[in-house]
Amino acid sequence: MTIKDRFYAVYAAYPHRIPHVEGVREWAVKLATLNGVDAEGLDAAAYYHDLTKYEPKAYHVALFRDHGHPEWEHLPEFMMHGYSASLIALNDGLSAALVQAIRHHTTGQEAMTPEEKILMLADKIEPTRPYAEAKTLRDEAVTHLDVAFTSMLAYLYTYDQTHGRLNAYNLKTYRYYIPERMAE
Repeated sequence: MTIKDRFYAVYAAYPHRIPHVEGVREWAVKLATLNGVDAEGLDAAAYYHDLTKYEPKAYHVALFRDHGHPEWEHLPEFMMHGYSASLIALNDGLSAALVQAIRHHTTGQEAMTPEEKILMLADKIEPTRPYAEAKTLRDEAVTHLDVAFTSMLAYLYTYDQTHGRLNAYNLKTYRYYIPERMAE
């Protein structure tokens, strides 16, 4: 069974979410192609990135323990699906760069690889995203990946700040990539 088949089997119960993942896949492949990055790998990573999103916390915790990562059970719950999906991708033989991209697609990390930036950006700018800045970021992403990536982080920082979602993980990313925004 391919990852696409597995994704559609899981998401038969969540059909409203399929356009999001297909949009992430479309944008990840487009950005990978434009930037000379593994487009086929990012196609697969897009299907993995939310594969475990609707699993209960106990599912994630069990997977973390089974794979020798009990420290991950203390992650904020909204991040757990990226970490658990990355373990599945690792078991399925995806490259280390793609596994990291899946793991960090919600908050990023310091010194991200092009694969990580592309998957995180694609997740935030795919066409079903309702915020006005998404279109501007899509336009920017096709010509300047890094500029679009840091612009997306600046938007997310404001969003996380106003919605009480700042945490140690995304703050580390923001401090690395947009230190000037952190000083405001």
